[in-house]
Amino acid sequence: MARTVNLFSWKKLYLHVRNVTDLSVYNAKKLAHWKGSWLNLSGLTSLSVGVAKELAQWKGFQLYFNGLTELSVEGAKELAQFEGYHLELNGLTDLSVDVARE
Repeated sequence: MARTVNLFSWKKLYLHVRNVTDLSVYNAKKLAHWKGSWLNLSGLTSLSVGVAKELAQWKGFQLYFNGLTELSVEGAKELAQFEGYHLELNGLTDLSVDVARE
């Protein structure tokens, strides 16, 4: 029998959610309150401005979005508010000057 885990109340330091390709603003807001230190959302293939805004408020240390191949200027502005130590976007295939400035 499979065990169900409520990710929003996960008490560990690391959370790697690789098979989630889309995230609602509602769930991003809930994840932003998670108390861990390492959040890997590299399964996401797109990132709305609303989701970026919520996740940028997360108080952890390392945030990964390696499944993204593009990032809007507006999304970059929101992610720039992340105060952790490490933000990883290794999947980007193109980086415009405007996104890089953010």
